[in-house]
Formats: sequence, structure tokens, C-alpha cells
Amino acid sequence: MTAAAVLHVVVSGLATGSIYALVALSLVIISRCGSRCSIGGRKIRTVYYDDGFKPQDAVADTRKLVEQDGVFAAIATQGTAPSLAAVEYLEPNMVPLLFPYQGSPVTRGKKYVFSGMTLYDRQSRMMIDYLAGQRKYKTFATIYQDDEYGKAFLTAFEKDLARHGAKMVASEPIKRGVTDVSAQMAKLRAASPEVTFLVLTPGPGAQALKERQKIGWTDTLLLSSGPLIDERYLALAGEGAAEGVEGLLLWPDPLTSDVPGMKQYRHVMQKYFGKNEPNRYSLAGYFAAMLFVEGARRAGRNLTRESRRARLRVGDRAHRGGGTERHARGRSANSPGVPRPRRAVGVILVADVDER
Repeated sequence: MTAAAVLHVVVSGLATGSIYALVALSLVIISRCGSRCSIGGRKIRTVYYDDGFKPQDAVADTRKLVEQDGVFAAIATQGTAPSLAAVEYLEPNMVPLLFPYQGSPVTRGKKYVFSGMTLYDRQSRMMIDYLAGQRKYKTFATIYQDDEYGKAFLTAFEKDLARHGAKMVASEPIKRGVTDVSAQMAKLRAASPEVTFLVLTPGPGAQALKERQKIGWTDTLLLSSGPLIDERYLALAGEGAAEGVEGLLLWPDPLTSDVPGMKQYRHVMQKYFGKNEPNRYSLAGYFAAMLFVEGARRAGRNLTRESRRARLRVGDRAHRGGGTERHARGRSANSPGVPRPRRAVGVILVADVDER
């Protein structure tokens, strides 16, 4: 790709609510840096299609982007199932998938996928080692979305619990879009778990929290994952419903962190989306966009998919031994005590996101 060429980037996913903030901020950062910053003198054009969180539509959109739009890379795709569907097309066609907002371990080892978050099996290991190891809980339950997202967590939970001699006493699947989870919550309560994992999207997650509050189920510790680690989504359940919920935080607090990169993120949010409060979704979009821009710069003027991948891998090797990820006790919006990885945000440390 010559310096005069147009660099195409696709952001595909569900363009609603906070997820829209992730997509929108990614586009703004990439477009701004493509026109005002120096990326080998290239102009950047972004292309976006909404797959409606449907895997089949994700594949159709991805084919269109590659075969008709001629995209250079896909960035910040949304959701486990749609992202995995897209990978099945992108990987054999050697099109990079950069920093998807999902954590399925299926993507580990893929040559053209650069992960955007700690993968689910690693998240599971961190949580179980803390809960069953340090806090000595023995019985667990899970209410989970009945797709690749929920099943990946459930499989990892069961494996990690076995290492500690702990037990998954109940697990209840929820179909995407379901609004009544009362039967599932009743079954989980009957199993008397000490800890209950919520591996759900915001709608069913809010219903599960409301139901717990309604039936007065207070003798289990609720652990949230995925979208439910964002305080805004927990708040959908209403006043008091999320009290005591704990979660594994993958990002610093978007509202209060004093890390320089977080201050820069809030400045960008205020400038381009002044009416939107900072949250972990738009923060993820900022993170993905900044990584993309840095990778394009490192690749130089003769940018190809292989050269860009090589530059990211060089950065990965340079930082892999440095221990950039460390664990500490942190807080979610409503609860203490879950270990979280603290990451440098605004500084390009590829080892933090590439788990191959």
C-alpha cells in the first residue's frame, strides 16, 4: 500500500447505547489521526455496517467489506458470536482483526487476530484463583447466555474450579433477548451456591438482579462479567438491585482515574461526545483506535498487512517479559475485593492485549 493510497478500516457491530460509543469513538480517533496526524501521509476512510449482533449477518457484512469495499483491516468488532463468525472468513483471507470487543479463547493463536481484552479462560482463572483460593469459597453457580460467550466462561469456570476442589452446583442457560429469568434464578437459589456468576448481556443481567432483589436472595455473592462490569449497565436493574455485586475490572475507572492516558481519553470524550458520560465501552474504543494508529505508524510508509502485523509482534516481544500486567485488589461500582489487571492506557503495550 503506497503512501497515497486510502487505508480502509471497518468497525462492525451493534450500534446501540454504550456499544455505539465504542464504535463512534474508534472512528473519530482513527479519522482524526488519519487526517491530522502523520501515518505515512495516508488518508483513512472508515466503513461501518451494523450486523445486529447476528453471526450470519456478521459474515455477510465481513465478506462485503473485504470483497467490495476492499478494507485493509477490521477493528473493534462487537460481541463474541459475531466476532468469531467474522474470524472464520477473515483469517484464511489474511485480513487483520484488531482488538475485537470479545474474549473467546478460540481466537488465541490466530495469526491475524490481535485480542482487545483478557481472554475469557484467563479471566476465569484469575477470578477462581482469588475466590476459591484466597477467599475459600467451595460452591458456585452460573447463569449464562446460551451462546459462545456464555459457554466459553462456563467451560473455563468448571475447569478452574476442579483445580481447587470446588464445585459448580448449578448452571442455567439464558437465550439472548429473554426478559423473564425468574425460573432460572429460583433453580440457582435452590442449589445454595456461595458464589453465583452472571455471564449475561445487560438486559437479562438487569432482570437477574431485579429477580434476586425481589426474592430476597442475599446469601450468595454475585460476580458479573463482560458488559455487566460497567456501572451503567449494573444500574439498569434499579436502585439497590446491584448492591454487593463484584466484578473483574479490565480497565481503570473511566471517571476518576488519574492515569495520564485516562485524562486524555476524557478530554477526547468531552470534545467529541460532550453529552456522553465516559464509560468502559467508549474507553475500549479509544484504546483500540490508539493502538491501530500506533501500529500503522510503526509499519512505516510501505504499509502492508504483513508489515503491520510484524510491527505489532515486535512491540509484543519487546514488552512480553516486562510484566506490564499486575494484579491488585480493586473495586467495582458496588463492591470490593475482586482482583483486576491494571493496564497502561494511552501507552502502546501490545503484550497487554495479545495473548498468543
